[in-house]
Amino acid sequence: MVLFAAAATVACVGLAAGCTSPRNTLGTNSSQCFRAIPVATDAVEDRGTLVGARLESVSSLHQRLDALLDARAPTVKTVCVVAFRGQFRIDQVKRPYGPAPATGSGRFAIVVVSVPRNQLVGTVVLAQAPLPLRHTVLGPLQHHPAPAGGTGPHGYVA
Repeated sequence: MVLFAAAATVACVGLAAGCTSPRNTLGTNSSQCFRAIPVATDAVEDRGTLVGARLESVSSLHQRLDALLDARAPTVKTVCVVAFRGQFRIDQVKRPYGPAPATGSGRFAIVVVSVPRNQLVGTVVLAQAPLPLRHTVLGPLQHHPAPAGGTGPHGYVA
């Protein structure tokens, strides 16, 4: 009986190790962005609440974030886009990009971090909530571009 209990224990431990060791991440394509969260948190100077992070190729980015990469990191092909909710002014974030919202502050900060180098590319402050990060963060602007220097129909800064 003792031998059976010992064998069952070894089998359970072996099965548990086999199930967890090769899958120690969430299994999403955004797992690489866990390294970007401390960089992004520093970029917003520990303000706000983390909303989420998403791994994106440069070709799938919204035009404003694509312009940010063209200006600051033209050779980067993949980035982590990290979103925070709170109150943000352009002068309160590191490496701000684009104009401030019309009110002077925004409720959201979108931080772009290069992959795999994990370096801050820039921070965009938005007046309104972006889409959930399981989709493209700045998706509505792809269909309803804002006028130059203004905000779009959803309050996003162009």
